[in-house]
Amino acid sequence: MLRRQMKRMGKLSFIAIVFGWMLALSFSAPRGRTWYVKPDGTGDAPTVQAAVDSAVAGDSIYVAAGKYFDARDILVDGVTKRVNLHLYKNVKVIGESGPEKTMIKGYESDIGVYIENVDSTAELRNFIIETSWENYTCIDTGSTVPEHLHVGIECRQADATVTENLVHFNDIGVKLTDSAALVMHNEIHHSLINVLCRNGSNAVLSDNEIHDGMRLIHCDASSPLIEANELRRACEGIRAVGDANPLIINNTIHFTFNWAVVCRSGSVIDHNRIEDNASAVRLENSISSVIVRNNVFYHNVIAIEVSSSADALIEKNTIDACEFGIYCDNGSGLIIQNNIISRPNFGIFCEATCSLIIACNDIFGARVEPYSGTCPDLTGSDGNISLDPEFCGIFGTGNYNLQSDSPCASGNHPDGYNCDRIGAFEVGCGQVPTKRMSIGKLKSLFNKKDRRTE
Repeated sequence: MLRRQMKRMGKLSFIAIVFGWMLALSFSAPRGRTWYVKPDGTGDAPTVQAAVDSAVAGDSIYVAAGKYFDARDILVDGVTKRVNLHLYKNVKVIGESGPEKTMIKGYESDIGVYIENVDSTAELRNFIIETSWENYTCIDTGSTVPEHLHVGIECRQADATVTENLVHFNDIGVKLTDSAALVMHNEIHHSLINVLCRNGSNAVLSDNEIHDGMRLIHCDASSPLIEANELRRACEGIRAVGDANPLIINNTIHFTFNWAVVCRSGSVIDHNRIEDNASAVRLENSISSVIVRNNVFYHNVIAIEVSSSADALIEKNTIDACEFGIYCDNGSGLIIQNNIISRPNFGIFCEATCSLIIACNDIFGARVEPYSGTCPDLTGSDGNISLDPEFCGIFGTGNYNLQSDSPCASGNHPDGYNCDRIGAFEVGCGQVPTKRMSIGKLKSLFNKKDRRTE
């Protein structure tokens, strides 16, 4: 009996100790306050700005559905700017009902939301942000950025999280200055420049939908990670100038009037799909290595254009149905290797000022010439071939994986060269899903002609 009582007391003591420990943790853990703001001013603070002014680090501010026009004047680089919201504390500002219903609107403002001197715990989420913008034409494009523009979101020395916002109809959608902000899951569109990175803004731009503008992303003396975005419809897609070395990875870029990507020294362009552009990638005025690797280029006028560049490495890309596969008008120290260039008019075109190393490429189905200009025909030398790459998919379907017996697969080179893989994809057709089809539909597929092969 006594032993059972002691055993029971031991269990109760253990439970008491655990409960006390959990209680102590609950009292010691910092808990931020939650503020509620309503458009009629009846919340915990009369305006969103008032809530930020009253909040402390760790607080969260929830903003009810509605339109918010309040603004104040602040100094930005010694110049007075009209700003709708000044976020200068490590707090979260969240649109409670999502970006479709909660708007920060600045008809007369210079900046919609100005974020400065905060770390990654500061957050702006779920808002429509709109100031004003001027229309443009693609002939207005240039490497410089106009001054005195209306900005949707500006981050200055701010590593904030900017996510799930709709930023539209601003001269500049998102402007980053000396900021390592995380900008993800936003839709940014209809701006002269949708995203501007300046002065060491090594930000992360990830999983955004960025479209309709004079220029979608402009990098000046910054090296952001630009990853997994969809970029479409613009005069230019991404332009890197000055000492800018962006990492451009896993993006889809299409329907640009001039160039999808223009970059200089130190940039890496890897695993992107770039299609239906005038010039897909232009390498210009480069003084150090640029890497263009593992990309798919489809139906561009020029897939890769090299101008006044040195030490560029162009390898393991798949280029299909482009007028020019690789066009070099001025370059030295270039290495072009292990690329598939399928169904071009001109495969590799060289001007007299180009100095190239060309090896282990497959140029197949050229309508005019596989090599032209000052480039000699290198088919049959240095591992260069002109054979059907044997994609898993029909031409134009986008399935560029290689069949197991493809001459571009590693170890399958017909001349025994140790070329490794040629093109952007490995062997692996996988299991192809099937569906029932009528005899009439099946016949119609065989009766259709691919106009690109005529």
